[in-house]
Amino acid sequence: MTPVALLTYPDINPVAIEFGPISVKWYGLAYMAGLLLGWLYIRLMEMFGLARVKHIAPKPRFATPKPAVDPETLQAVSGHRFADTLDEPGEDDVSAHVDFAALAST
Repeated sequence: MTPVALLTYPDINPVAIEFGPISVKWYGLAYMAGLLLGWLYIRLMEMFGLARVKHIAPKPRFATPKPAVDPETLQAVSGHRFADTLDEPGEDDVSAHVDFAALAST
C-alpha cells in the first residue's frame, strides 16, 4: 500500500476563465450553476402545477414611529459604558430609540 504522504495531488489552476484583469474561478461557476439549476427547478415545478410562485415582493411592515424622543429611551455611552446624558454634554455618544427607516422615507 502507498502511504498517504507519497500521494501526488494535481496542480489545478483555480481560474477557469480569464479576461484581462477579470478572472472567473471554478467555485464561482459552481455557485452560478447552483443558482441556475435552482431557478430551473422552481420554474419546472411551477409549470407542472406542483408549486406556486409569487411574482411580487412582500411589503415590509414597520412599527409606527414615535412622534417625539422618549425620555425613557434617551441614553449616553462613554467608553463602552452607559453614562448620564447630561453629565458631560458633547463628550458622550447620545442616542435614543429612533426609527431610522421612517426618517429615511421622509
